[in-house]
Amino acid sequence: MRVAIASEGSGFGLKEKVKQWLCRNGHEVLDVGRLCEDDESISYVDAGRNAAQMVASGQAERAIVICGTGAGVSLAANKVQGVCCVACESIYSAQRAVPVVNANAMAIGACIVAEDMACEMVDAFINSNFLDGFDDKEAEGLRKMQESLRAMDK
Repeated sequence: MRVAIASEGSGFGLKEKVKQWLCRNGHEVLDVGRLCEDDESISYVDAGRNAAQMVASGQAERAIVICGTGAGVSLAANKVQGVCCVACESIYSAQRAVPVVNANAMAIGACIVAEDMACEMVDAFINSNFLDGFDDKEAEGLRKMQESLRAMDK
């Protein structure tokens, strides 16, 4: 699977561990976040947006975004049309994000989730599929809400 990954400063170390795990497990990784620890040019907004845009454009199938809590990158990623990013703190939430809300991006908090757990969460997330017919009403409700909010922004 082609996976976009990005972080800002506090998530850099975890991003590198997750990136290594993804590569070892045969995934193509597109790093669009902070590329070295000293790089201060990437904020949580940049990290969330950059990875989400890769998914929205079709250049990546999924995105993993990382900051200190997962909240900032999740909020930024969700501003990109066509992206549904869920902040996850457990294997269960990562596993359920795709079938329940058709998430195509996952946010992780580096100050909250240990490295081994993060890799297990990523594994659960990228190996989950949207279940046709499961929670279609809720997924459609979210889609309609997004459309109406975007219409108000115009």
